[in-house]
Amino acid sequence: MRNLILAASALALASCSGAEEADVAEEADVTAPEEAVPMALDGKPAVGMYKVTSADGDVWMYEVKEDGTYESKMDGEVIQAGVWDQPSPDQYCSKADEQYISETVDGERGCSTESYNDDGVWISTDEDGETVTVERVES
Repeated sequence: MRNLILAASALALASCSGAEEADVAEEADVTAPEEAVPMALDGKPAVGMYKVTSADGDVWMYEVKEDGTYESKMDGEVIQAGVWDQPSPDQYCSKADEQYISETVDGERGCSTESYNDDGVWISTDEDGETVTVERVES
């Protein structure tokens, strides 16, 4: 009888220990959800290099960086930099750094609507109605 009580006690302790280990294992499996990667209109991550062409033919390179900043260059010279966000694939927003504020750049967050025209060309239209074409530059 004494052996039976010892065996039952040992079994009870083992089952409690196993439950604690299971609880710890369940806690370890809980992970924070990954932050969604902003997607561009072409279905790829927004981060990357783009060739942008204005309606009057000016061309510049626009780099959207993973750290939430962007840099715009024309002929290799930085013409603007700032921060960006992309609430949805069809909306791209940016705000220029203070040093790039001018008569044409107010330093406020502005958003552009991204779409494809009837010819399949990626078009970005800002809040003032100005339109540029956008091409992703693959490295």
